[in-house]
Amino acid sequence: MLASGNDAAVAIAGECGGMTAFVGKMNAKAAELGLTDTHFDNPNGLPSDTHYTTAHELAKITAAALRTRCSGRSSRQKAARSAGMR
Repeated sequence: MLASGNDAAVAIAGECGGMTAFVGKMNAKAAELGLTDTHFDNPNGLPSDTHYTTAHELAKITAAALRTRCSGRSSRQKAARSAGMR
């Protein structure tokens, strides 16, 4: 996984159509994944009264992310490096 960076999350959202559009895409993806106990208000996960999820749904989000070619490759490469492999 990548280190946390609230500023990076906001910057990425800004480059992907702006904060409102990006959060809308996050919520659309959550709906596409069938997540009913997740709602995003911001891209960085900072507290908000209507920003919520569950551990189970975070696991589903992680599983979906790991199925993507880029994300899975990055995670496997980091795991291999930390295991002493190159």
